[in-house]
Amino acid sequence: MTQLLNGKVALITGAGGGVGRAYALLLASEGCAVVVNDLSVTPEGEAAEPGAHLADNVVAEIRAAGGLATADHGDVSDPEQARAMVARAVNEFGKLDILVNNAGIFRERPFAEMSWDDWTAIIDVHLHGSFLLSQMAFQLFVEQGHGGVIVNTASRTALRGKELQANYAAAKGALISLTQTIALEGKTHDIRAITICPRGLTRGWENAAITSAGPITDELRSRFSLDAPALALLFLVSDLAADITGRTFFASAERISEVRWEQALGLNPTSETTVHDLALSAARNELTYSGAFDANRIS
Repeated sequence: MTQLLNGKVALITGAGGGVGRAYALLLASEGCAVVVNDLSVTPEGEAAEPGAHLADNVVAEIRAAGGLATADHGDVSDPEQARAMVARAVNEFGKLDILVNNAGIFRERPFAEMSWDDWTAIIDVHLHGSFLLSQMAFQLFVEQGHGGVIVNTASRTALRGKELQANYAAAKGALISLTQTIALEGKTHDIRAITICPRGLTRGWENAAITSAGPITDELRSRFSLDAPALALLFLVSDLAADITGRTFFASAERISEVRWEQALGLNPTSETTVHDLALSAARNELTYSGAFDANRIS
C-alpha cells in the first residue's frame, strides 16, 4: 500500500520524547523524511546532562525501521538556530513540506508569585519559537511554490485557563490566533495552518514538572496513550485533510474533535438599551452558554 506521506519532508520540534517522538515515528513510517529537533533540556527548560541528545535516539529508531531522519539540537527561540533548522531540512532532503511546532517547557507557578523569567521563558519557547519557525517555513513554502502545512501546538488550557499555568495558557491562546491568521494569509499560496491540542503522557507530566496534573498511575499511562494525537496529526498534515485550514483540533486517546469559539444568542443592543435590560437578558440565560446559541455566529 502506498505510504501516505511518501516523498514529503517534515520538521518537528520537541520531538525527542513524548508526543513529538510519537509524531516523528508515525510520519516517518508513512514515508516522510523527518528533521527531529530537540534541545534535550529538562521539562522546565534547564540544561540536561551533557551528551543527552534525545533527538539522536529518535533518529536512530526511525533509521532502524528503514526511515529517513536527521537530528537537530537547536533552540527554537533563537532566530539563527531556528533558521538553521529550516535550512537543515532543505540541505538534507531538498525541501520542506510540513512544519510541526511542538517544542515546549513548563514553569508552573502561582500567578501572584510568577517571576518575569518564568513568564518569558514560556512565551519565548511556545509563542516566539512558533512564530519564528512558522514565518520561516511560510516564506520557504512560497519560494518553493507548492504550498505546505504548518501545525502549531496549543492546549485546551488556552480556552479555559488552568491554575499555576498563566504563562502557558497565555502563550497557547496566542498561538491559536496566530495560526488562524497564518491560515488566512496562506490560502493564496496553498499553505495550510492548523492548531492541535494534544493530550497524552509527556515527559513533563511523567517527571512531575506539571504538578497540577497529579501523580502518574498505570491507569493514566494506559488512558493517555500518545497514539491518538499522532494519528490526528498524520491525518491533518496529509492530503486527506487538504480542505482543512485555520481550525483547532483536540486530540487524545479519549476524543479527537474540532474545538472552536462560539457565541451565545445574546442581546442586540439599541440606543435605548439599559444596564437593567442586560441584567434581565442575563437572568434569562441569553448572554451565556447556558442559553441558546446562534449557530451562524462563530468567532
